[in-house]
Amino acid sequence: MNLPLALSGYALALGRAQAAWRFAHADLRRASALAAVSAAWDIFRRDAGAGDVGPAHENTAAQLLLTDDPRRDAMLLWLVDHGAPPIAEAAATIAAMVAATHRFGTTQLDLLARARDALVDAGSARERAVIDDPDVEDLPAQSLATLAVAIEGLRNDADFVEGQGSEVRHALPNGTLSHYVAAEPGGCWALNLALLTANVQPSLTLQSAGLVSRALFRNDLEADEIEPHLIERAGAAHNRTYMTLCRLDGQLSRGTDALVHLSRNSRARDAWLLVAALGACKRVNRR
Repeated sequence: MNLPLALSGYALALGRAQAAWRFAHADLRRASALAAVSAAWDIFRRDAGAGDVGPAHENTAAQLLLTDDPRRDAMLLWLVDHGAPPIAEAAATIAAMVAATHRFGTTQLDLLARARDALVDAGSARERAVIDDPDVEDLPAQSLATLAVAIEGLRNDADFVEGQGSEVRHALPNGTLSHYVAAEPGGCWALNLALLTANVQPSLTLQSAGLVSRALFRNDLEADEIEPHLIERAGAAHNRTYMTLCRLDGQLSRGTDALVHLSRNSRARDAWLLVAALGACKRVNRR
């Protein structure tokens, strides 16, 4: 991997995403936060396992609203309690839409706490280094170096390490049937959720959905491969954030033009914001 070239691409993607967010209007920020929570659910299923299968769990744009998987409720309610402000607000909106009640159990909460602690400890160490050594530059790319430190620490935790699958053979009358059985997923999902929470470093928030891959927790991955991997994925994540903001801005503008004739008190504009961000909306009882 050409590291200087990757860093240049990362810096360009980061600058575009941050500029787009800075100049985004309030409705666009709300829509992008909703889209980020929806993306977080897709990433959760990627890292923690697909869970139940069936029509209600098909990979559609409205999957977050349609699924009956209780983990959806747990993820939303955890983000309501711990998410950074835009994420917590968006998660609360969706949790009300789906009447979320189920919460994570003790085991899952423990994994999330360890992931957050790893991020906080790595961020604190980085801040001390910047204060103690004036020659240490506090650059945006250092957020990824901080995240790499957190990942390296969690790789020593057996609950986060990604195991390797195995081949199972079944003896049959006319031969042997072999099939591959994947290993149970580790705790990568917890770290990706922790990146969306408040008061952790690095503070990547909306742009961090899926930033950490399960491959980073494999035993056969060398420590010096973590940061280049993160730089590549972060550049792609920032580009997705920028493209999402552009897409949502166009859709919200189209909705505003189409609904301009309605009363100022009409809720149709709020419904369209949900459709633009989530692909669908659900009727919610409000007091």
